[in-house]
This record gives sequence, structure tokens and C-alpha cells, in this order.
Amino acid sequence: MRDKVVGCAMCLLASGCAGVELTSYAMENASMHYAAPLALDRNRVTVTVWWKEDVSQSCPAGALACAMLVDNECFVYAQKPRSWNDSVKLRTLGHEILHCFGGEHE
Repeated sequence: MRDKVVGCAMCLLASGCAGVELTSYAMENASMHYAAPLALDRNRVTVTVWWKEDVSQSCPAGALACAMLVDNECFVYAQKPRSWNDSVKLRTLGHEILHCFGGEHE
């Protein structure tokens, strides 16, 4: 239950930045890429986050995290951010949550 609350809180906090174009930042390395427009129009999804230090048993090889969408339920497996300054893990978590709402890679 706590993980659901934390996930919802992070989404609500991120919605405060709705006026900011989130993909306008400079690329930090060649592995980063812009997201394509949302492929599906999902307005209501239940997101459950499972904090895992090692996501290799739940995610494809080499992934930092992953999201698995089943109907309107999405399960995100990710490493827990150490703090608000843990930008890599926070960005990865946000990336996976966007998949829950229909986000796909270009």
C-alpha cells in the first residue's frame, strides 16, 4: 500500500510541472532519447511500484527498470531513489511510469 501511495504522490508532484516541456533538456549521453507521442490514450491506470535493488529477475537484461501493463494495471520494477537528488533513478522511474500511460520509444 505504501508503494502505491508513494507512486501516486510522485505523479501528483510531477503534475505541478505540467507547464514545463519535459523533453527540452540537453541530452546527457548517447543512450538518452526523446519519447514518441503517447500511443494510447490511457487516462486511468493503477500503478504499483516494486522497489528492487536488482531488477534483473523482473526486467529484460541490462534494464535499469521496467513497466508491465496488464489491462489498466501497471507494475513498475525499479530501484528506489536515495533522495530527491538521485536524478538517474527518479528519471528512470518517471520514464517507466510514462510507459504505463501509453508512452513508447521512438
